[in-house]
Amino acid sequence: MTFMRLSYAVLGFPLIAASTPSEKHLVVGSPGVSFHQVANWVVVRALESVGYTVEVVDNIPHREMYPKFVAGEIDMVTGSDLPFNHAPWLWNHTDDFVVMGTVNEATDIVVGVPSYAGPSSVSELLSAKGDFTPELLSLDEDTCPACVSMGQDLADSLGFTLRQVTPSVFQEEVQARMGAKEKFALAWYVPCYLQAQISGIANLAGDVAPWTHHNAGKLIVRRDSLEKLDSETRALLGAMFIGNAAIQQMDVLVNRDGVEPSAAADSWIEANQEMWNSFFGRLQNPNMLKPQADKAATWSFEV
Repeated sequence: MTFMRLSYAVLGFPLIAASTPSEKHLVVGSPGVSFHQVANWVVVRALESVGYTVEVVDNIPHREMYPKFVAGEIDMVTGSDLPFNHAPWLWNHTDDFVVMGTVNEATDIVVGVPSYAGPSSVSELLSAKGDFTPELLSLDEDTCPACVSMGQDLADSLGFTLRQVTPSVFQEEVQARMGAKEKFALAWYVPCYLQAQISGIANLAGDVAPWTHHNAGKLIVRRDSLEKLDSETRALLGAMFIGNAAIQQMDVLVNRDGVEPSAAADSWIEANQEMWNSFFGRLQNPNMLKPQADKAATWSFEV
């Protein structure tokens, strides 16, 4: 405990006593995209379990959510893709927030082509562009603004047009075009249920900037909201690494099975109690966990 307190002091986080009940209210935001929403709800459930009432703002796109965070209407954002994807809304407000944790390891924009098309890297696609339909298919701006911005730059360099579509149209069109053995390129992201639902797409190695850029999903908190978080809650938030594999599994439940993001998070928590408890520093004798571990392993599903 002494080491944890010294660490927070070095980071410049004020050490305060536990919040009083009237202070234990937080507004927690995430972009209105399902993979962000499911991870956000895992964090929300953790905050609720330590006594906070939480107002969730997760039904608006990035371009509307981040101004609310900057204006102080949202206390924390649980899936801020940094240092690149969400930087356009944050780069000139870094004095207003701290990075408190990492929710998942990679939130990258990637270029994909059908596995039969040939290229294995972005540079190979640039060399073989004459073999491809001169249009880059992208997820729409509400779903993935960085797909559109980065995709447009790539389309311009290829001499292609860019067309952005909703996820449902994206899935239908990709499958239809692969059925016709068309050579085409697309821009999408990880982690995403589409990566599990659409087979036969090869994600290209990002060997040309900006496709060399990598992001992680960060948990960021406004500095003027830190007083609402006692030391134990800050430690909890710093421990809440959920990971891409779990997020994609929950995302599939939402988009394939029609489960609400909150319910998908609850299902993951129920099936992964040992991981959930570890966020709070609660551990059991590993020799007593084998039956539960086998049960948790069965939570994966066919996609």
